[in-house]
Amino acid sequence: MVDLHLNGRNNDSMTPKEQKIAAGLSVFLTAALPTAVGIIAFRAEPILANIIKGEARSLPALTSFFFNHFQGSLLGLFILGILATWISFKAYHQPSVENQTIKFPELLVALAFSALVSIIYLSLFIFSTAWPIYSKITER
Repeated sequence: MVDLHLNGRNNDSMTPKEQKIAAGLSVFLTAALPTAVGIIAFRAEPILANIIKGEARSLPALTSFFFNHFQGSLLGLFILGILATWISFKAYHQPSVENQTIKFPELLVALAFSALVSIIYLSLFIFSTAWPIYSKITER
């Protein structure tokens, strides 16, 4: 096992101030990831909808579903982001009973869930837009 040191100190012992900073960053990222993805999708949707307009019969099912239910999918992303942020915020403000430290496993799970939901949403958005554009380019 490799023992990593940072400025002569062992990484296992974080001061309470360092724990608060790391936990606060985790809560911020949990809230910021879905918000950033939602803003990107919200700003790009009208432009991308104009690009694929007029091709209703030739659109893939994913594209039709995503653009017909865009507001619902965006709302779902924000609800899942709020849920992850609430779990993260709750873990940030409730220290564990045995040693009065922040519950880092709960923070990491909430952050990982938020990142996963954001990546899946952005991937679906990109694929649902790219497939019709790709088919339009390749048919010429």
